[in-house]
Amino acid sequence: MSELRMIEATILAAGKGTRLLPVTNFLPKPLLPIVTRPLLENIILSLEKQGIEKLCINVHHLKDKIVDFLQRRQYAMEIAVSIENRILGTGGGLGRMRRYIKGENFVVYNGDIVTDINIREAYRFHMGNKAVATLLIQRKKGSKDIQMEKDGRIINIAERLRPNRKGQEVFDFTGVAILNSKIFNFLPEDDFYNIVDAYVELIRMEKNIFGFVCGNNYWLDIGTKENYLLVHKDILLESKNILCNFSLSSSPFFVDKGSQVSKKAQLSGFVSIGRNSLIGDNVQLENCVIFDNTVIDDGKNYRNCIISKDFVV
Repeated sequence: MSELRMIEATILAAGKGTRLLPVTNFLPKPLLPIVTRPLLENIILSLEKQGIEKLCINVHHLKDKIVDFLQRRQYAMEIAVSIENRILGTGGGLGRMRRYIKGENFVVYNGDIVTDINIREAYRFHMGNKAVATLLIQRKKGSKDIQMEKDGRIINIAERLRPNRKGQEVFDFTGVAILNSKIFNFLPEDDFYNIVDAYVELIRMEKNIFGFVCGNNYWLDIGTKENYLLVHKDILLESKNILCNFSLSSSPFFVDKGSQVSKKAQLSGFVSIGRNSLIGDNVQLENCVIFDNTVIDDGKNYRNCIISKDFVV
């Protein structure tokens, strides 16, 4: 796809992840394991596979862990890191990354989503409409975020401009957008700012802001315990192939390298066990995610839990 060659992307990875406390006291959301692979790695590999060659990631909460992770990995794309000493929000964080964005159009990816969305199709749509912003959206039960006209032009976001029109379809924002560099005219560079405010201003000014409907693609924000466990259920129990370049057996149980599970342990539902962990005798695990280097003593019983050496949630 030549029209995607050399385009750039940004990942918003600075947030504190308060909905996942205390898990995010120890790991930033972008490094949470998804069947033992860090979420950030899955996003990077997906962008790389779709032709992105330059990437900028903003960091704040537990930033040293993300920087260290990136330094220990080798990717084909060029990666820059924008360090925020104080949190700048989605708009301020993106505004600060303008110094790294050289092209006219670029992709923005939230750092807490699992998705198999094809951004190439959305990019063609964005270019064809000469849009300042194209938000990738999806029909979901209970959607409340975005309303648009039949031509795809967005007219309302989170009911910020008016109450949603009755009878008109409402969509969810997936956390993926394609933006033109003109967006930087609406963003501060070093102040806290919510990018939704910029989108609302674009609508008020009747600038080109569009929605691209992603159809049946998988998409989930893993920012809550419930959704974090749900994505593991979808992958391990429902056999949804949503991780980039990651092959799994049909088993609902995944045990990574160096881990030992007692033959007397009982696993049910879905279970993901990270590296170098030990599951003792008569342990019962149902619908659980176990992080690396975790020991679960004999006789313990956990259901619907996230477990590490530091916490049980």
